[in-house]
Amino acid sequence: MKITSFLAGSLLTLSTLSFTACTADRDFVSTPREIISEGSWNISSLYAQGDKTGLYAGHSFSFGTNGTVTVTSHGESVSGTWRWIRNSNSEVLQLQLPDAAGLQELQGPWTLQEWSRRAMTLKAEGASLSIAKQPLP
Repeated sequence: MKITSFLAGSLLTLSTLSFTACTADRDFVSTPREIISEGSWNISSLYAQGDKTGLYAGHSFSFGTNGTVTVTSHGESVSGTWRWIRNSNSEVLQLQLPDAAGLQELQGPWTLQEWSRRAMTLKAEGASLSIAKQPLP
């Protein structure tokens, strides 16, 4: 009887472990940091002392896993850096872009408010930014 109980318990433990293993897709465990580095993003809205969304129409943002961000607009590209900072109260996207590129309003720390695999809403002092993932070609 003890052997049967031991075998049943071992089988239950083994089956539980096999069903909870991560899959290669990992949709259900992706973090905002992982999601932002997959694909390219557009600005859906930017409010900073008024609606600035139109200023960034046609800009595409690609966040590399190595901490670089490439902004492409009208065939021209500029590079900057990004990092994701996670603390106990919030998650923050820190962007550093060249001043000469006219992207100053996007600099600085952006605190994550909402996120999904396709969109993110971020806030900074006096500003709100929403980005959306570009559809795959």
